[in-house]
Amino acid sequence: APEVLEGLPDPDAVFVGGTGRRVEDVVKAAFARLLPGGRIAINVATVDGLATAYQTLRALAGEVRLWNISVSRGIEQMDRVRFEAVNPTFLLAATKENEPSD
Repeated sequence: APEVLEGLPDPDAVFVGGTGRRVEDVVKAAFARLLPGGRIAINVATVDGLATAYQTLRALAGEVRLWNISVSRGIEQMDRVRFEAVNPTFLLAATKENEPSD
């Protein structure tokens, strides 16, 4: 993914997901290209990915917002409906500060 960014214009918003073990590289590359005042959101599914994404984004942006998202699906069981948990996911978000004016 970082290589793909080279041919694209600088974004004002980025959503990062599905990075596997390259979350640090992808977050750094995306944040570097992010316009001042732009926002980045990152979705990770593992605790290891969460730790890496959080540490990386905190070093780059300072303030990081973090959510643990848990969802359950309604499924039919016999003649009743019950809820079955889906694996939780984690969402991180930050804003790139505006460049200081001269």
